[in-house]
Formats: sequence, C-alpha cells, structure tokens
Amino acid sequence: MTSNCLTCFFIHLHISLCQRYYIEFLDECLRTPKSNILQENLFIVLTSMEMVSLCRVMAILHFKIVMPMRWLAGNTHFLGQCGIDWSPRSMGKAIDALETAMMVIEEDGSKYLDEDFMNNIFSRIHSDSNGDEAPLQPLVDAMTYQYEHKQTEAIDGSKVLPFDQLNAELFYPQRQENIETTATVNLMAIEVAETILKELRDPRKATSDYLSSVEGQFSWGQTTDDEHTAMLGKMATNDPAESPFASLTRQLQSFGRVLGIHASAIGHARINGDFNHDVENNSNNGAYHCLSPEMRESLMQLALKIAPAVRKSEKTSLNIQREAKRHKQDQLRKKKIVAAQLEYAKALTYVDMFYSDACWRSKSHAKRAFDDLSSYAAKLNAVKEQIRIRVIGFGWNDLHHPWSKNGVHYSPDALFKHLIENIIPQQINRGVPDAPTLEVPSRRHTCKLGTQTADVDDLDTRYEAEKESIIAEAVKMRDDLETQGKTDRYEKLQPPRPDVDENLVGLEIEQLWTMIEEDGKKFLQWCQGLVVAVKTSNRVHIQWNESCLRVGDLAITEEKLLKSKYNKHVEQGWRMSINS
Repeated sequence: MTSNCLTCFFIHLHISLCQRYYIEFLDECLRTPKSNILQENLFIVLTSMEMVSLCRVMAILHFKIVMPMRWLAGNTHFLGQCGIDWSPRSMGKAIDALETAMMVIEEDGSKYLDEDFMNNIFSRIHSDSNGDEAPLQPLVDAMTYQYEHKQTEAIDGSKVLPFDQLNAELFYPQRQENIETTATVNLMAIEVAETILKELRDPRKATSDYLSSVEGQFSWGQTTDDEHTAMLGKMATNDPAESPFASLTRQLQSFGRVLGIHASAIGHARINGDFNHDVENNSNNGAYHCLSPEMRESLMQLALKIAPAVRKSEKTSLNIQREAKRHKQDQLRKKKIVAAQLEYAKALTYVDMFYSDACWRSKSHAKRAFDDLSSYAAKLNAVKEQIRIRVIGFGWNDLHHPWSKNGVHYSPDALFKHLIENIIPQQINRGVPDAPTLEVPSRRHTCKLGTQTADVDDLDTRYEAEKESIIAEAVKMRDDLETQGKTDRYEKLQPPRPDVDENLVGLEIEQLWTMIEEDGKKFLQWCQGLVVAVKTSNRVHIQWNESCLRVGDLAITEEKLLKSKYNKHVEQGWRMSINS
C-alpha cells in the first residue's frame, strides 16, 4: 500500500474520531475576520452528511481490512521465523478471504456495519493442528492489543483506549451526526465492495495474481507445498528498498528545518548499522561501538545528563507559547465583545428614539420639525440625530452620509435632503427593526455540500444562546453607564421643547436639582412631578412625586421652566418624563 493511500485512510480515521472538535474550531475561526478559504472549504466538507458518511466508511475499512492486512504483510517473515506455518504465499489466503467478504457485502450493505461479520473477515486464513480452518492467533493478539490494551494520554492526563472508543462509535454510534449516516453508509458499503472486487479481479492489476478465484499465479490455490515451505521466513514487502526513503521523510516531517543530508544520515545510520552491537563477534559492531569505552561513556553520559533538562525546557517553552497565544486570543475576543456591547447599548437607545416623540418618522413630520427649529446649530444637530437613528440604531450603514468633505461641513439642508429622499423611504422598503443587530463575530455564510450535519445546528444554537447572554449584558451595561452618569438615554428620547402653557397641565416632567448626601457630598438628580398649573410663560406649579420628596419638602412648589434649560444637565434643567 502506498504512503499516499495509507495517509488517506489515517486522515479519515482521525476525522471520524475528532470531527466534532474540528467543526467547533473551524466554526470559531469563521466567526473572525481573519478566516481563509481553506478553513471555509474544510468547514463545508466536514459538515456534509455525505462526507461524514464517507469518513465512517473509510475508518471501518481501515480498522477491519487495512490494519490486519498491513500487519500480515509486515510480519510475514517474523511468523515464518517463529515456526508458524505462514509465508508470503499465504497472503493469498487473506486476499481470498477479502474477496469472499466483499461478495457478501455486495449483496447486503448492512453487513458492513455488522461488527461481528467485519471482525471475522480473516478468521479462517490459517489451519489448526487438526487441519481445520482457524484464525491466525498472532494476528488476533495484535488486533486485541490495538483495541483493548494500547492506550494514549487524554488532554486531562487520563489514559484512554482511542481505537476502542472510535470502533464503538463506528458500529454503535451515539453522536447524532453519525447516527444519521447509517443509511448512506450501507449504500456506500455496496459501492466499496463492488469497487474492491473489480480491482482485485482486474487482470491488469497485480492483485489478481494473488486471487485464487481467477487462478492467479501467486495465489494460494496455485501454490505448491514446496513453494510455500521455501518461502517460510521470507519478507512479503519491499521494506528494505523503501526504508531509507521512509526514514528520510520522517526526519524531514519531524524536524522541518533539518537539512536533507542530515535527515538522510539518520536513515543511513540505521541501515548501515552504525549503532549495531554484536556481543559474540566484535567485528560486526557498528561505528559507535568501535570507539573506545571512554569515548562511548563520555557521549552517553553527556546525552543522559542534558536530555531531561532539554525535554523539560522544550515542553515548558511550548506550553508558555500555547498559553500566551490562547490568552491573546481570549483577550482579543473579550475586547471585541465589550466593543460590540457598547455599540449595541448605543444602538438600543437610538431604536428607542425611533419609537419616541424625538423621531421624525415621516417626510411631512420631518419637514414640520425641521422648519420649527430656528438656529443653524439646532437644525444641524437634530438632522444628524435623525440620521443616526437609522444608521446606528437600525444598522443601515450603507445610508450613512458624511458630515463633511475636504474639510467643508455639509449644511443642515444638505443632510436633511439626504434624510427625506434616501433614508426615510427605506423604512417601508426595509422595515423597521424592533431591536438593533448585535455585531458579534458570526460565521460567514458558506455553501453546503450535500446534507449538512447536525453539528452545525448545535453550534448555531450554542452561539445564539451566547448572543442572548451578550445582549443581556449590553442592556445591563447601558443601565450601569446611566447609573454612573456617563450616559442618559432619556435625554435623547425627549420631544421638541413644548411651550409653557395650559397644554402642559397634567403632564409629568423632570427637573434637575442638587442633592446633598449624609456625608455632605453634592450630586445632581432628576426629580419627577406633575404640572398642576401654569402661572406665567415660564412659571408652573409642580406636584412632586413622593419618591422625590425629602423630609420637610413641600409637595407642590412653583418653579421656573426656562427655554434655555430644556433638556440640559444643569441646575433647574427640565424635560418631559419618559416612562421606561
């Protein structure tokens, strides 16, 4: 089997084992502006139900066919040398057993997901002492070790049986995305069986020479006892020819910056036996053991002395680097979330403005309100706020109009024209949102390959819950900022200044007064009350809410409502009371 084919099987094996973690990682990457086309395409592929089905098919193929076949091919010479009746020609038995199994699966794809059937594909490739068909015990022991004894360390430091866990998920799936692939896997299994049978029987392929059903020249059916006996203990692979290249590849992959000549030296040292040691015949020793005992001892002592410190230092440095990267990513994400919450809090106030008397909702309303403003500054500020309601509150950034160009400020009339001609008509075309859009990292829209897996819905549900939490925090942030006196939504919700006349009677207003705390500290506080009478053009009688009265305060007082102090944060500033 070529290294490319083997790599393909390993990739599908790891995808089946770690697919949900890959999806979660890619989903997070695609919610940042730095995502790339490779991440996007990987997300599309790994969330395709058909591709997940393919990975499950290939992983089973690797576990139940590739692994046993590789073990047999790589250990044939050892089996023969140990006195077991197995030679390179015996590999024809394994090929015949594979053909038989594929013929069954070709008729019934569900057999591919029958663990007992798949485990027994190579159960009759050997003969016991009575001459009856039996499994090859060393192969059984090797596979048992892989699934029941070979452990690896998990992230939390515990020991797990990864192949056993994956094998259970392949044949008895618990994850929803795998459960949903069963029907597709059964169909794919039939195609796999048909393809393998076609390849095995193709006279143009070398595999047909090992197949008894087509009387292949190297098949078990065409093997004589003399040929079988003569080949006992012989290799069934071309490992000696491939070994130097494999060693070179491994060194280059493990140490990316190592020179080719240095990487090849490792392989040559192994092949040449530079470190071989023959206790019976010193002439067979490798170059290392030809050194004096003192030199060998010196080299070993130095290596042993510095090895633990080097390993510890490398591990510590790597952990520090990973932690620093993770911390940087976390801080960046938190910073973006806080910025998004601040923008949301700001936009929320502008949405509230639209549904208050402060907004010019129609063209006619806008023209009346704009004409009622007497000063240039008042018109400029008012029309800017009306534009901000739609741009910031609704998120209509494409309708933004710059305040100036080449150092020259646009006039209120120019901005007002943009408002009534380009922005207000969009309220009908686009619709008015009830709440602003939260600008948090979100996965960009990607194409779908076949049927999308359930993982995507689970991730979307989780991120929607997180989004709701962020929105709740943003609302709380706005309240906190108002408590601290840094912002005041009610200032922006105020309607145009009303005339101080009889129409004000019966309406609730607020007036800003200086209060003194017990420790003598002064602070400004808005006090609410009902206008019960109008005395002059700027004097009214106010009946104060009980919550605003201190001990000894009069319930009704006469106060000035100056035009210059309407909606101003100054002593005796006043405004209309807005219900939350």
